[in-house]
Amino acid sequence: MDENGAVRQRNAPGPNIAAEVERILATLKVFEERSVNIEQALNARQTR
Repeated sequence: MDENGAVRQRNAPGPNIAAEVERILATLKVFEERSVNIEQALNARQTR
C-alpha cells in the first residue's frame, strides 16, 4: 500500500517527485502570501 492507502503494483511507477515538489512549493507560496496579507491587515488595524 502507498501513502494514500491504495494498493500499488510492485513495478508500477511511483509518484512524480518533481511534480509533487512543485505542488508543495506552490502551496507554500500561497500560504506565505496569505500570511503577509494577514500581517499587513493586522498592522493596519493597529495603526488606526
